Amino acid sequence: MEYIEKRLDDIFKRRFGIEMGPNKDKFRDKKLLGQEFGMPAKDLLYLFFDVEKEFSIKIPQEAVVSGEFSTYNGICQIIDNEMKR
Repeated sequence: MEYIEKRLDDIFKRRFGIEMGPNKDKFRDKKLLGQEFGMPAKDLLYLFFDVEKEFSIKIPQEAVVSGEFSTYNGICQIIDNEMKR
């Protein structure tokens, strides 16, 4: 999972200028669109496509609808599950 987190952290840094490393524990289970994290909805869409491209996966629609693709930990879990297929 460390490999996934490093690459996901790189996406956050490259795309949004957000250094997740030191803040990761604070935001792991916070909603990315929530008040604490404050990501605009359009950025979540960019993140969706960046993750699919970076990891060469297809994120299931169910993962988005269920809200799993709304937290850092949720995204890591989706990536891990899809890479095992």
